[in-house]
Amino acid sequence: MKFQTTYGHIFIAGTTVLALLAMVLMLPPGRMSASARAPISFNFTTIDFPGATATDGTGINNAGIVVGYYSLNDNVNISGFVRLPSGTLESVNAPNSYDTELWGINDSNTAVGWYIDTTLIEVHGFSVTSAKKFTSIDYPDATLTEALGNNNAGAVVGLWQDINGGTHGFLLQGSAYSSIDFPGGVVTQAYGIGANGEIVGLFTDSSGLEHGFTLTGFPANPVYTQVDYPGSIQTSIIKFNNNGVYVGLEEDASDVTHSYGSNGVAYVSFDPPGATESRARGITNANHISGRFIDASGVEHGYLAVPK
Repeated sequence: MKFQTTYGHIFIAGTTVLALLAMVLMLPPGRMSASARAPISFNFTTIDFPGATATDGTGINNAGIVVGYYSLNDNVNISGFVRLPSGTLESVNAPNSYDTELWGINDSNTAVGWYIDTTLIEVHGFSVTSAKKFTSIDYPDATLTEALGNNNAGAVVGLWQDINGGTHGFLLQGSAYSSIDFPGGVVTQAYGIGANGEIVGLFTDSSGLEHGFTLTGFPANPVYTQVDYPGSIQTSIIKFNNNGVYVGLEEDASDVTHSYGSNGVAYVSFDPPGATESRARGITNANHISGRFIDASGVEHGYLAVPK
């Protein structure tokens, strides 16, 4: 028997929402055993930068500071933003840039992202401290670099493109760069790195479909693990917390994307109220989640989801 929720999703009969949430948020990582689309017990807050036509909440740290990007005219002239727990929003732009996007922030309030410079029209990764000190991040000999996640030790992950247009993930530790390529994958992108050095992201297979992955022991003894939301067409992992809960997006059989969370045992997909599609982007150790959703009018908003 299936039960229809107010958001048009379903959950498994005999499994309460709270029990399912407990499975995802409390059980240790392991093999998959359950999945559902469920009415998650969250308080959702919509994030819209004033005057923006699109806003995306791409990362969050354990202090509840959300980072992301916004556009004032339909994804042209993009700027980064920082949202404080009070709700105050501040614009962030790299020096001499056309576009700036923030994608991650650690507990020292150092954020990472990418920008397009105004001189050579090239894409560079960067980090920026709370004191607004910008440092460029460029993978050696890359034609493009994007910094997409960082941890409290200062390690950075992201993606880079080679001269032939191939896209690879990367890890930056200190001044040492290491390329990340999922075995057999055509494209690899690294989005998050944890305290113990575990890396998460997505790769594209030879059919052009995206899958999530986790990576441990890198770079000395790498162990790659493919992750797919049960029954989905495509899956990605964007960030995870110290409890082993990761978040990302899954695309269902109707080609609609949903936010989801998983500990590798249970998988739960969800959307903010009124969303036609959504993507989870960041998560704290308290399971506060940032992301983005699109409403019925086609407008893109950021969101913050806090467990009730």
